[in-house]
Order: sequence, then C-alpha cells, then structure tokens
Amino acid sequence: MIKETINGAKALLDGFGVNPPSKEVAQARADVCLHSGPGGTRCPHNSLGGWTITTAIAQVIQAQREKKHELKLRVDGEEGLGVCKICRCPVFLKVFYDWETIYSHTTDETFQQFKDKWPACWIIKELNNHNTK
Repeated sequence: MIKETINGAKALLDGFGVNPPSKEVAQARADVCLHSGPGGTRCPHNSLGGWTITTAIAQVIQAQREKKHELKLRVDGEEGLGVCKICRCPVFLKVFYDWETIYSHTTDETFQQFKDKWPACWIIKELNNHNTK
C-alpha cells in the first residue's frame, strides 16, 4: 500500500503528461469506473469514502484539480469518481492522465492486482492494447 501511495504521488506530480487522452477516451475510462460493477453500478474499487493523505499530497491534488479546471477537462458523472482502492489514485484526475504517466507510475504488482481483482478495469484494457502493439 505504501508503494502505491508513493507511485500515486509521483503520478500526481507528473500531472496530465505530454499526451493527455481525448475527452472521449477520458469519458470511456470514467464510464468503466462508474458503471462496470454488478448490474451497471459503480466499480466496487471506486471509493467515495474518506481516504487518508498528507497535507503535501492534498496540495498537489488541489493544484491538479485547478489545472484540470483551467484545461476545462470534465466527464459526465464526475461526481461519482472517487479514489481507486487498488492503486490509491484519485480517479477523477487519473482518467485524464496520459498512458505514459499511468504506466510509468504503476508497479507490476499493482497491474497484477487489477488483473486479479477487477480485470474489467480500463487500465487493464489499455495495458493489453499497448502490449499488443
């Protein structure tokens, strides 16, 4: 869990990367988090509950939210995006990150956790797409 938190903080610092996804890709990612659970419900790993972070990480998240707002990045249903219980990332930001940022800050162990716990996750789909190219 500590390794995921550190990698998540590093991803936050990198922000949206050099090649953020299109609005359509971000929306498709968000839709998985919002509707891939049983009966089309929210993914069980998309947590809207409280989560513990340091003041420094909270400041980085706030700065990223402000940048997201400036860039007018928004998806439908965004209020239903919380924090992923698997990677500990704020999903409301992560859906807008470029693949290189996500990939470079995700450990093999975390990718395996996604495969084991929620293979329907967009992260696994994108990993598979990039590995086959």
